[in-house]
Amino acid sequence: MDTKNQEQLTSRIVQAATEKERPDGSSYPSLSFADQRDLAESYGPDHKSVQLAALRQGIVPEVYARNQKRLSCADQIKLLQCHVAIIGLGGLGGTVTEILARIGIGTLTLVDGDRFDDSNLNRQLLSSTEVLGKPKASVAEARVKAVNPAVETRTVTSLLTAENAENLLNSATIGVDCLDSITDRFTLEAVCRKMGIIMVSAAIGGTSG
Repeated sequence: MDTKNQEQLTSRIVQAATEKERPDGSSYPSLSFADQRDLAESYGPDHKSVQLAALRQGIVPEVYARNQKRLSCADQIKLLQCHVAIIGLGGLGGTVTEILARIGIGTLTLVDGDRFDDSNLNRQLLSSTEVLGKPKASVAEARVKAVNPAVETRTVTSLLTAENAENLLNSATIGVDCLDSITDRFTLEAVCRKMGIIMVSAAIGGTSG
């Protein structure tokens, strides 16, 4: 977006902002999702660009209003500029995907070579009877877009291997281990170490994770 359009977008955001009140009674300038969507459609930038422009003016996209007090506008900008790779999109990975999309991580790489089947329905957040047989990565992408269209996604419908790991993690700042294989976990750890990427292991041991 050129400087003129950026200035026009910022001006429209300021005009659209309204004062809202938190549960504790404190007030803040808010940008509703409806206005965010209209601005994205009118000016051509994606939802993320509108959110970033608002946050830089101290205006809170209402979708992040309940992040406030814990997260400042500057913190929210940092999250929107982060890129997290989630490796494994089953019971744990689906929940991690949901949480990161809602809190506003700007880019998610979603990696899983598996498809949903009947046995996933009892525990996997992203599974439903409507998505049986569909790739987990594609279903995860659709869920992210439904929850927070500002989040950019990259889907990988193949399993992590020693051969493809570096490409899968390219440009990510954090890799989240939601794998169910010790061997694959060691592969991810080795590649994250080699690439200087932070690895967070969210793996399940028994009923804990």
